[in-house]
Amino acid sequence: MRRRIPLAFVAALACAAGDAEAACPTSEPILGPLTCSSVASGRLLYTDTSSSLGGAYTSGNSYQCSTGDIATGTSQEDVYEFSCAFDGTVTLEVSGLDCDLDFFVLESSCDPDPDCIGDSIAVGASDTTVNFSCVAGDVYYIVVEGYGFTQPASYPFQCSGASEGDYTLSFDTTPGGACGEDCGNGLDDDSDGYIDCGDPDCTPEPECVTDADGDGYDGVVYGGTDCDDTRASVNPGATEICDSLDNDCDGTTDEASASGAPTWYRDADGDSYGNASSTTRACTQPSGYVSNSTDCDDTRSTIYPGASETCDGYDNDCDGATDESGGSTWYRDADGDGYGTSTSTTVSCSAPSGYVSNSSDCNDSDAAISPADPEICNSVDDDCDGSTDESGGSTWYADADSDGYGEAASTRVSCSMPTGYVSNSTDCNDRSSTVHPGATEYCNGTDDDCDGSTDEAGAADESTWYRDADGDGYGLTSSSTRACDLPTGYSATSGDCNDAEADSYPGNTEVCDGIDNDCDARTDESGGTSWYADTDGDGYGNASVATVSCTAPSGYVSVSTDCDDSDSAVYPGAPEYCNGADDNCDGTTDESTAVDATTWYADDDGDTYGDPLSTRVGCSAPSGYVDNADDCYDGDASVRPGGTETADGVDEDCDGGVDEGTSAYDDDGDGWSEDGGDCDDTRASARPGAAETCDGADEDCDGLVDEGTSCSDDDGDGVTEDGGDCNDGDASVSPEIAEVAENGVDDDCDGAVDSGIYDPDFDGYTVAGGDCGESDATTFPGATELPDGVDNDCDGLVDEGTVASDDDGDGFSENDGDCNDADPEVNPSATELTNGVDDDCDGMIDQGGPTTDDDGDGFSENAGDCDDSDAAIGPASAEVPNGLDDDCDEQIDEGTEDVDGDGYAVADGDCDDSDGWANPGLAEHCGDEIDNNCNGEIDEGCGLDTGVKQDTGGGVCGGCNSRPAGHSAVALLLGLVALTLRRRST
Repeated sequence: MRRRIPLAFVAALACAAGDAEAACPTSEPILGPLTCSSVASGRLLYTDTSSSLGGAYTSGNSYQCSTGDIATGTSQEDVYEFSCAFDGTVTLEVSGLDCDLDFFVLESSCDPDPDCIGDSIAVGASDTTVNFSCVAGDVYYIVVEGYGFTQPASYPFQCSGASEGDYTLSFDTTPGGACGEDCGNGLDDDSDGYIDCGDPDCTPEPECVTDADGDGYDGVVYGGTDCDDTRASVNPGATEICDSLDNDCDGTTDEASASGAPTWYRDADGDSYGNASSTTRACTQPSGYVSNSTDCDDTRSTIYPGASETCDGYDNDCDGATDESGGSTWYRDADGDGYGTSTSTTVSCSAPSGYVSNSSDCNDSDAAISPADPEICNSVDDDCDGSTDESGGSTWYADADSDGYGEAASTRVSCSMPTGYVSNSTDCNDRSSTVHPGATEYCNGTDDDCDGSTDEAGAADESTWYRDADGDGYGLTSSSTRACDLPTGYSATSGDCNDAEADSYPGNTEVCDGIDNDCDARTDESGGTSWYADTDGDGYGNASVATVSCTAPSGYVSVSTDCDDSDSAVYPGAPEYCNGADDNCDGTTDESTAVDATTWYADDDGDTYGDPLSTRVGCSAPSGYVDNADDCYDGDASVRPGGTETADGVDEDCDGGVDEGTSAYDDDGDGWSEDGGDCDDTRASARPGAAETCDGADEDCDGLVDEGTSCSDDDGDGVTEDGGDCNDGDASVSPEIAEVAENGVDDDCDGAVDSGIYDPDFDGYTVAGGDCGESDATTFPGATELPDGVDNDCDGLVDEGTVASDDDGDGFSENDGDCNDADPEVNPSATELTNGVDDDCDGMIDQGGPTTDDDGDGFSENAGDCDDSDAAIGPASAEVPNGLDDDCDEQIDEGTEDVDGDGYAVADGDCDDSDGWANPGLAEHCGDEIDNNCNGEIDEGCGLDTGVKQDTGGGVCGGCNSRPAGHSAVALLLGLVALTLRRRST
């Protein structure tokens, strides 16, 4: 893996220890020059002379960046000269090392200070790279030096063998650098828009053939002008022909000037014949042009060779002659009236003198006779319609009833008066001879005299009417009028004795009102009202204690419906209470409508908790009902408030949650249930993949406690980090271990490396000990990896195990939302499974699966919920008429249909939907042994125990002891009436 080393850091390492200078030019040979495509291999030997490439020189005369590395003796070096073609970054690669060689780069000068810009951090046989900024044309010196030759024999990377000291130098030509184009790798290495031989950089390269088709022109990809280097017939010097190719490379294909391009003729009128005077040349037929030039008029589409000749003043068929055939038939008009005779004709394109285009004249010798002339009374067919004197003359009016008066709407015009017609039009009804102007008016609903009024005053047979001011049907004899019809406020009968009082007229019943009601000259002589004793003063009287008079005696009332005149709280319409008394006198005691009646809830499963969807109201509890509505599912006695929750997808304790407290439920909300692997479902900090802390608990559920923390002895050397272990991942490093000389490690954790070897960042490791960041105290072997983009623990990996790293390789780090970065199957894009795990990291487990109650109705799919996306559908829901299986019993709308047709379904409270005499809208009927009103009681209030038969108001059977005859028909009628009333009330 290549590492890019910051230039400032490299320069600081290279130049910190000294500033040795070398003469320039030097006595050392300069190798090269190197280019970006160069690969240089060499070997530095530990002898008085180096390889054949370079040589051995004293430290004072070498290209060193630091005299501290070699204080005395000789230095083995190879020096290369390099310059780049482009400005940018150059990456120099050193590989093939088998011992410790250093190398560095001098910038444009032999003086390494301050121009030393690169230094190796190679150790042993490690490959490495140096990046440096290159200015095009500047000279750089690359020095490879035998650093390992000066090290003690104990140094693990000492260069000592005769075959050691090998190295290879090469350049990284990754796109964007300053190393130019690699002419054979198919990449735009220098990012200038040209690839390989198409790049001007590669023009001198022998492998770049620029004229592939041998036509004498280089291809455009090589900087030439040949637009198609695969065809010798295509080049800038070729002749353009009609072949769909750009033969002459001018950017245009088959242009009009192409050799052999045909001539086309303009066809402006679209008749497929062209104009010889309007032409163009093109390889393909242009729009609006044709290949022939024989049109004699290109402005009219009806004119072309072969067209039909017509009388239009044009040479239609292009034969040089005009209107030579065709024409119309013309008729002789001898009398000049514009109408011709069919007996004299001629044919031509235009009308000859004395001829017209029509032949409708019936007399061509008289200009006053033609289809345009009016008919007059002269015994001649003036208008040539075949009839004589059929129009003209006088207007006559039909007199159908022969009363001498005609009807204006029925007329004839003729030269003489027709039979049944007269000369006047004043009759208003020509169907009655008694109706005409001047006739006698009668009261018959007819305007007899045709004056515009009907039955007006003065009619011969009008009647006498009497004034009836009070509207009682009797008028005053002294006040009358005459008219055909009864006027408003009048009567045909007289004899009223008081026309200001509507209750006073002959024959009326005398009542107690101080008026002579019957007009017999006496007042209140008969009549009166029955009054009933009201002992308890509740406004309702006792029917057995009564008297009759025109006014109420003291202590009496007009109502006789009190069923207990000793109790003022008992009367018709009084509030009914649950007290054993008939408070409202309806014959029923403690009915379900009592003010203080209780709502009872069905307890079908017998768990003492009621179903809020199934109720009855009454003074006492019906069998199977309780006074609470706390049951969330009345089909299972184990489901109730306080029930024991089990992992079955049911809300057994009716608290709104499903399976909580069981192994299938994520009780601590950490995304894991016990079934999914949570080892402590009471703490959100404990789950698979959680971070381990020093708390004596197994937080990541791997069976280990506190591993990887400062209080754990992870390397088994008997000492924790809290106890002073400075690398708890290496059992050979701890306060109990003796310091090992010259290994670059603080083995005994005392803060010093190798008994005093300089450790720049004081982290207990030097480069020799494996420190991969000697200026960073957070970077050393065994260090804690941090999310900082650095290989803190020097294991070749960056940020592994931190929130910034995708440790399980699923494409998400913890920073990206991965809630378990140790499991590639758990991440924000994963599919949620039924496994007790928050697979998609949304904070919920198993949602959408068969074990989860997704709609919150207390049931999962496994527990019987047939639609877990709708809280209104589930085993505890009520069936409603909506075409759905609301209660998940595999039946649709059951119980919601009205089987017996009485207006009530089971869902509406019908207690027997097979019997129309049982529904909540009926009153109880006595003696039929049916719960008619569906209140849970039979024949209540009928007094059957005393032998008294009462009808409580049903009104159908009138107190009968058995079901009435015609039961089915009556029940159906009652059902329809009840349904109508219910619908009106909604």
